[in-house]
Amino acid sequence: MGVEKRLEIDTATKVKIQEYVKDKSAILNPNTFDGVDGLCGVISFLMKEISEYLGVIPLENAKKISAKEKIYLLNNEKIEFYNQRENKIIEIAHKHGVVLDS
Repeated sequence: MGVEKRLEIDTATKVKIQEYVKDKSAILNPNTFDGVDGLCGVISFLMKEISEYLGVIPLENAKKISAKEKIYLLNNEKIEFYNQRENKIIEIAHKHGVVLDS
């Protein structure tokens, strides 16, 4: 199907997704939509699986499988490194009066 190719995204996008799903555990639980709408349950399931694949789902929402935990922790390390680099660039740009585009 090539799903993996379509889910290769940059770290900045992963950060945004991780921030978005951090406090939305209900939408990542397909059981939330039992009796409401089957399609919403399927979409919720897909969102949870994609989030797990990307390593952005909070550990409390992930099934306790060590591989998923490792992916999540590795992703957090990458995100932390990315944020440190981004902050350093912003700091240097401000120091030298360089205007950065958002």
